[in-house]
Amino acid sequence: MALLLALLAGLVSVGAAPAGAVAAAEEEMSEQRAGQYYLRVVCPANEATQRFSRVVFGGRDRIPGQVVRRRLPELRRAAGAWAASIYREVRELLNPPKAWPSSVAEQVDTAAAKRLKVHDAVRDMSKADSALGYINHYKRALKFYRQGPSAGIRAQLDLPPPGRGC
Repeated sequence: MALLLALLAGLVSVGAAPAGAVAAAEEEMSEQRAGQYYLRVVCPANEATQRFSRVVFGGRDRIPGQVVRRRLPELRRAAGAWAASIYREVRELLNPPKAWPSSVAEQVDTAAAKRLKVHDAVRDMSKADSALGYINHYKRALKFYRQGPSAGIRAQLDLPPPGRGC
C-alpha cells in the first residue's frame, strides 16, 4: 500500500493529473484567446491533411488498389508525416496555455479524443505491410475524421466555419 501511495504521489508531483483536474484549477482563456489558440493549433494540422491528400490522391477522388500497392512506401511516409501532425494537434488541444472556456471545453475534449482515433488509424497506415491494410486503415481514419465537432467549436468561438479561414 505504501508503494502504491508513493507511486501515486510521484505521478502527481510530475504533473500527471488528469487534464480536467488541472484545467479546473486554472483560469479559463477568454473566448477570443481560445479562438486564436484553436486556429494556431488546427490550421497546421489542416495543412498537413491537405498535403497528405495531394501526395496520395493527386487531385483525384480515389486511387486504385494496384496504385496503392506500387506506391506503398511513399504512401506510408505520407501517412507517417500526417500522423505526426495529428498527434501534435491533439497534444496542443489537450494542453492549452490556460483552460479552455467552459463553453467549448467538453467539445474540445471530444474533438481531441476523435482526432486521437484518427491518429491511431493513420499511424497504422504508416506501418501497413500491404495495400489492402493501408486502404482499410484509411477507411477507419476517414470514419473518425468525419465525426469531429469542429464546426460547433468554431461557432462558439466566433471563428469561420471549417474550410474557411484555415
